[in-house]
Amino acid sequence: ESKVTAMLEEILSQRTDLGLMDTVEVLNSAFCEAHSAGYTAAARKTLLHLVDKVHTHSPAELNNVNVHQLFANTVQLLCTFQSAPDAASQAPTQSQASSSSSSVVDLAAGVQVGEVVEVLSKALDYIAKHGLAAFGGGQDQVQRTLLLLNEVSWNMAVRLGRVPTGAEGSTSVPDFLTMARLYDMSATLLLHHLAKGSDQGHAADACISLYLSAACKLMSHRSTADTKAESKDLQEAMVSVGSIRAVRSEHGITANPNTSFSEARLEFELGCLLGTDEGALQRMAARVVKELVPAR
Repeated sequence: ESKVTAMLEEILSQRTDLGLMDTVEVLNSAFCEAHSAGYTAAARKTLLHLVDKVHTHSPAELNNVNVHQLFANTVQLLCTFQSAPDAASQAPTQSQASSSSSSVVDLAAGVQVGEVVEVLSKALDYIAKHGLAAFGGGQDQVQRTLLLLNEVSWNMAVRLGRVPTGAEGSTSVPDFLTMARLYDMSATLLLHHLAKGSDQGHAADACISLYLSAACKLMSHRSTADTKAESKDLQEAMVSVGSIRAVRSEHGITANPNTSFSEARLEFELGCLLGTDEGALQRMAARVVKELVPAR
């Protein structure tokens, strides 16, 4: 398998004369051969090359290559999926569970979280630039892909929060900013999915993802000495908290008391750290007190 991977790298580095569609065709053929032979790592490498080639080009340039299926196939090769017990889909810092996470997603052998994040980022980048209609495939297929990408984003973030980083056996701080980015992706994908219709379940899940993203950015602030990064993270966290209210308002979602209290407390803490003016802080504090009584 390592020889196949090396051969593929050599072909791609030497064939600078290949046009876009020729390169896509070569990579597609290489993927099919590697996949059918059971060379998982080589197949994975091929799809990562394909994603890298494809994501910067418009659907017209790609001659209707099925982009959404490419992203879905790549993610499925990077990850393993298994049924989750109820506790596994619980949000780590809220009492609410995400209904969008029906399985436990883990990394396939030899895969790094960064590779998964990169593919998810490119998928989001493509949606942002070209819209869902240009994603390729029928509406049902595209929505299934969006929900798959959301599920992976969510589960990878939860996994990062549970698995120690750094030296084996250490209990070092998880990569909170990567977790936040994954939760942001999860929320964005769910909100793209909602663009086709109103679904309170997915809207509620998007709110949870936004909350967890903000919480991770706050935890990142607590664990770093980089004051410039801190300020940016905190500002983005405050924007996420504001977005939760907008989503709830648009989709008619009423949060349970514990959730409302958690969000109000997070907003107040962010306001204090950001140096928000006294009047706004008093309103935030009043909201915390208001939500505290029903939460208890």
